[in-house]
Amino acid sequence: NCVNLTSIEIPDSVTSIGVQAFSCCNLLASITVDENNSEYCSIDGNLYNKDKTELIQYAIGKENTSFIIPNSVTSISDCAFADCLSLKNIEIPDSVTSIASYVFSGCSNLTEVILPCGITEIKDLTFQHCDSLTEMVIPEGVTLIDWLAFYGCDNLASVVIPESVTRIGEEAFGYCARLESITFNGTVEQWNAIEKDTGWNEDVPATEVVCLDGTVEI
Repeated sequence: NCVNLTSIEIPDSVTSIGVQAFSCCNLLASITVDENNSEYCSIDGNLYNKDKTELIQYAIGKENTSFIIPNSVTSISDCAFADCLSLKNIEIPDSVTSIASYVFSGCSNLTEVILPCGITEIKDLTFQHCDSLTEMVIPEGVTLIDWLAFYGCDNLASVVIPESVTRIGEEAFGYCARLESITFNGTVEQWNAIEKDTGWNEDVPATEVVCLDGTVEI
């Protein structure tokens, strides 16, 4: 919550940075790391682990409207992009197999995210209040859409859910006020077999799910 902080310099002595260490630093445009630091590094003002396999924190105060995650990255940490208001497009390489909780939460101007094919979970609150998202295709291989994953995405109108999904968490699509199209790439029987927590579609206008062999009322 250091709302006027614009830059951070991390010395070589730092060996541990906790979860959400820089949350709500809305003007933070540059994170630099001493080149002798053994645990962390910086690329273009963003924070990574030393071998560049984990994106820890995007400097959310940057004015860029698009960002391409480097191909070396395999995981994105909790809240890495949370509350970034400038980004409209984020490209995630297929090297990424893990996206943590809250990663894009509150990115209200984000219009496009293409999820990589290697992930298996959409974790809790990942896309909550991403108000500019209009459609989402969840890749095959995802088994869990966790609680509040897309909660309050006001303009989300279309979602495609793969047949690999086995559970949809509490209010995962809750209060998506324009969500009128839900497509499931499996059969009616497979859809009915999915574990669905309370209110997964709370206050959603869609009244049915379109499956490969028919529709299901919700």
